[in-house]
Formats: sequence, structure tokens, C-alpha cells
Amino acid sequence: MSGNSTSSSEHERGYRGSRQVVRKHLAALRAGHAEPVRADIPSPRKITGWIMRPQDTLPPDLARHLS
Repeated sequence: MSGNSTSSSEHERGYRGSRQVVRKHLAALRAGHAEPVRADIPSPRKITGWIMRPQDTLPPDLARHLS
């Protein structure tokens, strides 16, 4: 898959970055030294709120983040 066709399909999905970023990432993937994709990390304030809340008041989806 070429960089141009990949960037076109990503733009259709809502990606707003430049084609150059896509080309650089694909080149790094092909060379075998691309950076791993970073996960969204909750803010320190949210994490503190989860920790300080009583466990029985946490919604199930938030409780799984603490385990």
C-alpha cells in the first residue's frame, strides 16, 4: 500500500494530519523502527478522582482502569 492511498483513506476517516506524517510513519514501519502508538492517558486529575472515590461508587468501566 502506498503512502498516498493510505493517507487518502485516512483523510476519509477523519485524520487531519499531513501526508508527510503518514509517509514518514510508513517508512519507519517498513524499516522496522517505528514508534509504538501511544494510548490516551487519563489526566492526573481523573486518575486521582478514581483513586480517592469509594470503590463501590465507581462505575464498572472506571473500576477496570484501576485494576
